[in-house]
Amino acid sequence: MLVGSVAATTTYFTFDSPGVASGVNGATVFTLASPFSSTGTGNFGGYLTLQSNLPTLSGVSTSSNSVMPTVSNAKTSSISYANLIGSTTALNGAGSFIPFTLDLNEPNTTDSFLSIDTFRVYHASTASLSATSLSDFLSNSPTLVWDMDGAGDVSLLVDEDTSAGSGQGNMMIAVARSYFTQTNGFYYIYAEVGAEGVIDTRDYGNKGGFEEIGLITGLTNLNTSSLRTVAPQNLTQVVQTFQGVPEPSAILSVVLAGLMGLRRRR
Repeated sequence: MLVGSVAATTTYFTFDSPGVASGVNGATVFTLASPFSSTGTGNFGGYLTLQSNLPTLSGVSTSSNSVMPTVSNAKTSSISYANLIGSTTALNGAGSFIPFTLDLNEPNTTDSFLSIDTFRVYHASTASLSATSLSDFLSNSPTLVWDMDGAGDVSLLVDEDTSAGSGQGNMMIAVARSYFTQTNGFYYIYAEVGAEGVIDTRDYGNKGGFEEIGLITGLTNLNTSSLRTVAPQNLTQVVQTFQGVPEPSAILSVVLAGLMGLRRRR
């Protein structure tokens, strides 16, 4: 076998306690001990609910009935421009941000860990694009608006036991409003969680009942000044690749063909 290697770098942000991380492709990510808002009230627009016992969950927030197996269809829909912009808030007294809020639901035990591996926002002119898989959704040609991994592979490692519990907005990804320039049509969230699996002694795979992503309205300012800074940790992994070597008979055929061609040229 021929062996090659490819270096892949992932930037990890570990939220072992309430903290804030900036520079996630222009977004600010943070967790709080106290909730942003109860996700059970009318202030929380839940647009994507992932619900399964599988270690890795992924899905698209579409109003279509054609959804991925781990998506709770009754609690999932695309986002209108009016609802998206209606949630705009400042961050530490400045700027305009869209507060994508996560209600994580992991057990409050030693298995309270979860990784947020992919978070993207797309735009399309219609609300009900089919999304039975990511490839199915992308075949509808939605426009990518913002990608957590847009400046390099990022994974958010969260200990949900240290933040506000289930039923409350306990993690937020604040994305600059300037990304959302399409004033008509609908926005779609694509998210994947739990894919990191086991890192050292921690299992970041999904073990809870559901994970909910939405928008909180009525906020005028998000204050993260009192939170500790979550520093990025870069890990470069070397991935080996293998390529089969042709059978000796095949190599001999190539050599003989080359010799015959050389003889004809002479």
